[in-house]
Amino acid sequence: MKTENEKLRVKYLKRISRKTGQAISEFDMIQENDKIMVAISGGKDSWTLLHILQTMKKKAPIKFDLIAVKIDYPNTNQENERIKNYCLSIGISTEIIYTNINKIIRDNLNKKKSLCAFCARLRRGFLYTAYNKFAVTKLALGHHREDNNETLLMNLFFSSQIKGMSPKYRSDNKKHVIIRPMISVSEEDIDNFVKYSDFPIIDNNCPFGKSHERNKMKKLLNELEKKYPNIKNTISAAQNKVILSHLKDKNLFDFSEMRSL
Repeated sequence: MKTENEKLRVKYLKRISRKTGQAISEFDMIQENDKIMVAISGGKDSWTLLHILQTMKKKAPIKFDLIAVKIDYPNTNQENERIKNYCLSIGISTEIIYTNINKIIRDNLNKKKSLCAFCARLRRGFLYTAYNKFAVTKLALGHHREDNNETLLMNLFFSSQIKGMSPKYRSDNKKHVIIRPMISVSEEDIDNFVKYSDFPIIDNNCPFGKSHERNKMKKLLNELEKKYPNIKNTISAAQNKVILSHLKDKNLFDFSEMRSL
């Protein structure tokens, strides 16, 4: 007989799996014989993504392979080895990518406005290099619903752009396909699932701290959720129903048609 904790774990696993499966199907994220590189950080999101994809791999009607890749920074060698050993213990091939990100960031400490964004670009570059090295067909990232909503608000408030996170896209050079299978999964469900799992969670120990803007967006969304229950899900769903004709970006207009109005 299952314990109460086991029942709760299954409950949240089913929720996450359903949302992830829907996104994978809707955006055609995985095809036959794909080799998917899962970016592992040691945090709750990437462990959940790896577990979901591994579970799906066993049941899916198509064949695809998984490889886990961990960028060394900002964790210690001991933490990185702990992550690698856990992946190997569950049958996932794993590679640690050693970088000089720490030095690059310190050299540019006073030259960049957003260290978080700068670091993210550096890490993405190393992941693209690994993508080519290991001949994979997809790079899977563990971003969830809240990551997407926070990014949307950050771009709206600070960059004058209506821009979130795409569930599936190609890199600027068109050589890499990136997927976000958990794009519609709530962070709360991930937190609850991890609470009843045995993943070796390793917190982000970045010496440069976290994005203050993103933390503000997270706090704002949490406050809105208390006042307007389900607002996070509504904001996420709204991004599936973009009415271009009601936006004022001039690039969306057919001016030859407009002149006849």
